[in-house]
Amino acid sequence: MTKLNAVIVENVTANPVLLQHLLKTYCQEVNIAAVAETVKDAVKVIREVAPHVVFCEIELPDGNGFDILDHFKHLPFKVIFISGNQEYAYKAIKYHPVDFILKPIRVNELVYAVNAVTGSVKDENVRTRIENVSHKASYPDRITLLNPTGYVVMETVEIIMLEANGNYTDIYQVGNRKQTFCRLLKEFDDLLENHPGFIRTHRSYLVNIAQVKSCSKQGLIKLTEDHTAQLGNSYRKKFIACFRNP
Repeated sequence: MTKLNAVIVENVTANPVLLQHLLKTYCQEVNIAAVAETVKDAVKVIREVAPHVVFCEIELPDGNGFDILDHFKHLPFKVIFISGNQEYAYKAIKYHPVDFILKPIRVNELVYAVNAVTGSVKDENVRTRIENVSHKASYPDRITLLNPTGYVVMETVEIIMLEANGNYTDIYQVGNRKQTFCRLLKEFDDLLENHPGFIRTHRSYLVNIAQVKSCSKQGLIKLTEDHTAQLGNSYRKKFIACFRNP
């Protein structure tokens, strides 16, 4: 069996260990030649190792995975992006990656991506998979978020509303559930901007239009499970149009 020399680029200490374990267990044709945690170190080790494939996280302490690839005029290696943020999928496509795997990593997706590097999966199928990920980035039926304990997969249909809470965002879900993430509301607004089900109603609120029950002339929005949001004047016209024609 021909070994594939690989470099893992990941800034979260536990993740390279997990990925290495998965590769050693399920993808024994892969040899982990090096692990890097920053853009600077990744560029250095890639040039030293000359890997066949790079498993590349996108968000890094000193930049992002795209910055690494920009150091190489013609990529002499295959790229498999692994990220917790599906909104990067569109930009990832321009680098012609083998695959874009969302965290938490599923073994079958990892094996599929490695097989694509070895040529046992047709490129056309891989391109379709990446296009599907990018489509979900615009119209996600779920979002993958990082909290202090790990990754959380959240179904968008179950989100009632999102509320700004300083540098945090509170997400209210059906079943009287609430989760708080250390991300600004604007980041969620950007993530869901093309999703037809979500609309910004106020600088502090982003709501799921399907969960709206009523809106008063004073700008009080009532949602399911007794939640309420505010409607700001600058958001009123767009909201009313969506509310009348959901």
